[in-house]
Amino acid sequence: MYEKYLEKLEEAAKIRNLKERSINCYKNYVSYFLKYQGKNPEELTCQDVRTFLLAKIDEGLKATTLNLYNSAIRFFYRNVLHILWDDIMVPRMILEHK
Repeated sequence: MYEKYLEKLEEAAKIRNLKERSINCYKNYVSYFLKYQGKNPEELTCQDVRTFLLAKIDEGLKATTLNLYNSAIRFFYRNVLHILWDDIMVPRMILEHK
């Protein structure tokens, strides 16, 4: 269902010389996000990302993992969907320092 978007994501990542491991991680994280939303990617907003990340926080995911989701989805929005990214609405998580 979302294969063409994931192919565009891979293409955009390759042209920026991202490593294969990073590309695969981005594809996985974006795929989880798209399946969670269940809507046409062209209709997505930053509020959708915020809702998704809040759900992941409720699942108990750590800030590091949430920031990986954030990076992958932000890359997808900016480089594939060409949607403006709002860092205020969807901020990166602050990591806990020991």
